[in-house]
Amino acid sequence: MSDCMPFGHALKPYYMLDKNYVSVNNGSYGVVCASAFQRHLQLLEESEKTQDLQMKYRLPKLANNTLLQIAELLDTTSSNLAFCFSATQAISSILLTFPWSANDKILSLNVAYPTCQFALDFVRNRYDVQVDTLEVEFIYDPSEFLSRVESYLVKNKPRVFIFDFITSMPVTQLPCKELIQLCKKYGVISVVDAAHGIGFCPLSLSSLDPDFLYTNAHKWLNAPSGTTILYVSKKYHNFIEALPISYGYHIRKQNSPPADSLGIRFLNASFMDLPKFIAIDAAIAFRKSIGGEHKIQSYNHDIAVRGSKIIAESLGTSYFALASPIAMVNVEVPLRCIPSADFLEEFWQSKNTFLRFVEYQGRYYTRVGGAPFLEESDFVYVADVLKELCQK
Repeated sequence: MSDCMPFGHALKPYYMLDKNYVSVNNGSYGVVCASAFQRHLQLLEESEKTQDLQMKYRLPKLANNTLLQIAELLDTTSSNLAFCFSATQAISSILLTFPWSANDKILSLNVAYPTCQFALDFVRNRYDVQVDTLEVEFIYDPSEFLSRVESYLVKNKPRVFIFDFITSMPVTQLPCKELIQLCKKYGVISVVDAAHGIGFCPLSLSSLDPDFLYTNAHKWLNAPSGTTILYVSKKYHNFIEALPISYGYHIRKQNSPPADSLGIRFLNASFMDLPKFIAIDAAIAFRKSIGGEHKIQSYNHDIAVRGSKIIAESLGTSYFALASPIAMVNVEVPLRCIPSADFLEEFWQSKNTFLRFVEYQGRYYTRVGGAPFLEESDFVYVADVLKELCQK
């Protein structure tokens, strides 16, 4: 495909989208490109025909080749990366198998994604670890926030600090690099939830240098559903295990190395899903063919901002966009309350689109995401749908 291919509706056939579906909630499940979907199906079919040979020999080699391409995209070495079937598996593997000690403390933020918070709750209840939470608003003063974080680290000396790269809803960007630097300064282990990361904006792990980070390829890289990449700094490879526990663990003495490498242990934990992880290579190739990461991310941001302006002006409300290339925008919606789940199920299915809502400081917001296949007319349609919803 030529990188001169115009963005917008001309690209829609190259994604696994119903031609009548208007997809502006791209930050939830993402949209897989057709080539990655077909690559996944092809590998599934081949793996069933000679299953022993495929699973034992061919697929692990292909998975390693894909991991090398992902490592190049993330500016790191492949030995520090592992496949997970979700961000939930990644954070659970980190927190639930971490070697906690009595009186350990974890610092988190009020904007943590629910499944991350659930894992924190489990660790607190099971291991009697103290979990503290700092507040941050989606419009905030970075200097003041970093000062509060540093004061907490100095006073409380937590063992681990968990924070987002980009928050879910409402959307905001945290000063990730500065937070990691503070962690290093005070000997705190950093765990970064970068679910919105790979394919969404430039993500150089050699520059950020976190201790742990995970990011979803299915959200913004147009990879098959359930494809998450876990990064673990080399010095912490032996600190955690893949969940579910599988081959490569074995019983070992404290501080002794595991039986297998980080990547192999996680590969064994999700062995039957190898075809979808391998198919990430087709998503990477597709994105290169239409112009590459910078072009895609720039367009995603531009159309998300233009589209959010259309929606906000139509509704008579406001929107809040972050700097390029962050392609998710908070748009205020004049709701009196969030409608019931039953009502929304029927409503969204009748309109062939979908949006999520969140209440924040007494107002309601939705999250609008850009994509290469979107045009302004899609947001005009969404604005009309939201008008109807608010009237009902």
